[in-house]
Amino acid sequence: MLYILNREHWLAELKDTRALLLNEQQEVVDSLSKVYNCEPAYFVFKRKDKVIISFIAFTKEKKLFQPIHFFYSAFWVDSELSDRIYAASLSEFIEELKKRYKHIHIALPVEIKDIRPFLWQGFSVENRYTYLKQTNELSYGKYMERKLVKAEQLPLKFIEEKINAAAIDLNLKLLKQLNFSKTSLNGIKELLGSLRDTKYLVSFNVYSNEELLISDILLKDEDNSLVYEVLKNSLKGDSNIHSVSYHRLFQYYGKEGFKVVDLMGADMQSISKFKAGFNPILVPHFIVKYNWHKNMISEFKANLKTIIKRLLRGT
Repeated sequence: MLYILNREHWLAELKDTRALLLNEQQEVVDSLSKVYNCEPAYFVFKRKDKVIISFIAFTKEKKLFQPIHFFYSAFWVDSELSDRIYAASLSEFIEELKKRYKHIHIALPVEIKDIRPFLWQGFSVENRYTYLKQTNELSYGKYMERKLVKAEQLPLKFIEEKINAAAIDLNLKLLKQLNFSKTSLNGIKELLGSLRDTKYLVSFNVYSNEELLISDILLKDEDNSLVYEVLKNSLKGDSNIHSVSYHRLFQYYGKEGFKVVDLMGADMQSISKFKAGFNPILVPHFIVKYNWHKNMISEFKANLKTIIKRLLRGT
């Protein structure tokens, strides 16, 4: 059964179930809600008085959406469910969402691998990929090893620090080159500013003679030993320095107790080719969308086609 709760009661339901995820933390939810002018909705789905699905959605009237591309939706399903219970429960949960929202957009985390219930409920699916790098496995291909040898000879300084204006500006420059709209850029800049004083957002920077060469903006989930790469850009396009910056990042966060770095993207061919040199694990994840109007038109066309076929058989 679906329950819609306030945050306090939602937290109470999850207290003995699991640790909170990064995108469920109060500061993160509040920042996203404020910057993108939306309201968080707290859902749990229970079976035999046990929480088996939880979701923090961002909503605006009849629209449920994911405000920004570098967060997965805060969508969790108990991994111990049988196939039958998983499919039936998730289908019922999705059905309840469809009763409340005409437009739904969910960026499913990598843990959600079975998306059949979304397909059965008329959702469209976009297949995406990301790379996960285990920080205890730092053996690379020969090509990458040669790059590291060259870069290690350079007078570089690697440091984690609170994100600053220089790091933000350097990374927004990349997004401008990728033709992000002015509205999107302003939203991202405001979001980074909103999170800069939290323990979650940092930058892992590379300096040469005090000049910022590379800035890697990261989100840290200490409770689940995960680091998420948000944005990365360089002042100069030296692939050797890029390579050693990743190597040092993996080393640093491995020593800090983080087990996995999600490189947050393996869809662009050129970027995927470069990141693959670090021998990460390629994993799919899914964007699922529902549009009530489009779904009604599709159902109407399907029903009309069925009627026409029946009429033709009868002639």
